[in-house]
Amino acid sequence: MSAVDIVLFFSKFAKDNEEGLKASEYDKYVFVFLSTLKSADCIFVGNKDNKECLHMAKVYDEIKTSTFMAGKPKVFIIQADDEGMVKDIEVPQVPQADRKLPQDADRLIIMSTLPQILANIVDKDLGPLDLPTPNLESLIRAVQEKEQSLPISKQSQASFLIQAFVAVVKQCREDDKEVFTNTPYILKMVDERLDPFRARFPHIVFPLPLVTSTLTKPLKF
Repeated sequence: MSAVDIVLFFSKFAKDNEEGLKASEYDKYVFVFLSTLKSADCIFVGNKDNKECLHMAKVYDEIKTSTFMAGKPKVFIIQADDEGMVKDIEVPQVPQADRKLPQDADRLIIMSTLPQILANIVDKDLGPLDLPTPNLESLIRAVQEKEQSLPISKQSQASFLIQAFVAVVKQCREDDKEVFTNTPYILKMVDERLDPFRARFPHIVFPLPLVTSTLTKPLKF
């Protein structure tokens, strides 16, 4: 889908006009974006030969126009791989631009720029690390050029963020607990998975997922 197609989909969704969906019947909404990072508020969409920039602000604006979603929790999980983190494995990271906090109510955004490939690296020192791959070829090339022994797992795993989010939501559901107050556990799980990478590559900054929230009521699944 192109950036225009995605914004159009959310425009229809916000009006409950998307064919085959009865969006207004739900009491909460979860939107998951799996992509690569262009800038603080822009992720790439399309295919590798025709990448377009999708500004997440346009998606948020469409959702804000919805009357049936007003007052209902809206969760955005954004996995936007920063490919530069693995392409330039020996280059210090450039500080990221500040991200704007959400202004409308009842919204939870969790965004991670950690490359999904990190979860697919298996090494006798690093141990098996679970997570899906954004740009497998670039990491393999970087590993070969730097002569780093970082073999890639044959079975693709979800990103650290996706794995942690699913695990915490499942646990909260089993324990009948609210999700937002347990988001620190999501960060803790990701943080623990990053420890071997920090030890191996101390010159690289591995940022934790960014959590912003304007939720006004408990978020339960």
